[in-house]
Amino acid sequence: MGTGKTFILIFLSAVAFGYSQNKFDDIHLFQTFMQDATITSYAYDEAFIDYNNYDFGTQYALGLQGGFVVKENIEINGRLGFGGLSIRDGNSETSLTDLDLSGRYLFYDERQTQIAVGGSISFPFGDENAGYGNFGLGGFGALRHKIHQQLLLTSSLAFDIVDTGVTSDESNSAISLSGGLIYLLNDRLGLVGEIRYRTNLDYALLSFGGDYALAKNRLRSAIGFGLDDGAPDFRLQVGYIFSF
Repeated sequence: MGTGKTFILIFLSAVAFGYSQNKFDDIHLFQTFMQDATITSYAYDEAFIDYNNYDFGTQYALGLQGGFVVKENIEINGRLGFGGLSIRDGNSETSLTDLDLSGRYLFYDERQTQIAVGGSISFPFGDENAGYGNFGLGGFGALRHKIHQQLLLTSSLAFDIVDTGVTSDESNSAISLSGGLIYLLNDRLGLVGEIRYRTNLDYALLSFGGDYALAKNRLRSAIGFGLDDGAPDFRLQVGYIFSF
């Protein structure tokens, strides 16, 4: 809780700088890219690199993730790439990542608040020796609330079941709770802070990132720090979003 309070104070203190127009809908989260309450008005893809460093080794992925609008309040998202797992003083394996698909429905969008619900499914395209090969199902609820012209609060609650008898004889369920703040530093640059907890996995990760708007596209990056044993000690995410 101390870390969470410190995180909030850091971002609230940034309100003293600058002014920008409301451009929150174009800024995507890093840790919960697919579990968000915003619906974009265009199709988009993000070329991403995701690097995670653990005590036992490293895991990485690079590929594409993105989304498109079915109706004005329904968005479909997907993620697929190529990744690998390298064990310290051990073997290294590479493969396709699993295919992740999700959909969200924005059922409340009034005044300063957006609320959406959605579901997700993961297909075991990857190799389990590379850290993939998991089938999963999940559901989530997400919220965005504008506190100030420059400051937005985000949160989500998700429930996931992984390895439901397809690639394993056992299934593991987890509840994920996430919160964050988006601060518009100016017309182009948004700062994104997030913290995420997952039960049954001893997972807690705090991340800080930036989202910079180019002429038509967006350049993004974030670093994360593990607060529990199940999370990576260090995480680096880099992305380039282009719209259609």
